[in-house]
Amino acid sequence: RDGNQYYDPNESFGARDTTSTTLLWTLGTRAEGNFPFGLGYAGEFALQFGNWYGFDASAFMFELDAWYKFKELTSQPYFGAGFTLASGDDSADGDKNTFVRLFPSPHHHLGYMDLVGMQNIMSLDLKAGVTPVEELSLHAAFSFFWLNKEEDGWYGAYGGQFAVPGVGNPGRDSVWTSKSLGNELDFSLKYKYNGGLYFKGGWSHFFP
Repeated sequence: RDGNQYYDPNESFGARDTTSTTLLWTLGTRAEGNFPFGLGYAGEFALQFGNWYGFDASAFMFELDAWYKFKELTSQPYFGAGFTLASGDDSADGDKNTFVRLFPSPHHHLGYMDLVGMQNIMSLDLKAGVTPVEELSLHAAFSFFWLNKEEDGWYGAYGGQFAVPGVGNPGRDSVWTSKSLGNELDFSLKYKYNGGLYFKGGWSHFFP
């Protein structure tokens, strides 16, 4: 903040336009379905444009999931995979290309630990599950995480950045030593108690 003017702290302070207002548009779509032989799919895409703290904004994200469920088996085991990509920014040039996540805690695609958010990220996850009885289901997922742009930050699920050791919050134009962030393993158990009421618990571990 500079007096009464706000600016994106990840961008160059000198490049800000103090006469500009923030107006960010997000257009998106989602498709989901199942084939009769057990294959399911879901996809989501969003495009952002407009003005953000005085900087021109242009960003995108997309997610794609596919899974196969053995419907003929009583326990209905399934396995699947998913891919997520959210754009990042490679320089403090006055243009914002980092996707602004609209909603926090993206557990379904980016892990239950909330260490990775829908900003400057690329991930691949493998998943499997089984329902031994109607009220109880077990699920497991293993995720691989990479930065989309290593010049941009590592954002958590709620938008905050992780600091670079010895540097702090670097903003744009700083190079991480690697795009690879690590892997996450998630186990969860869901118990359906009655109607729409269920209980869920789990265990997770992050391998940096």
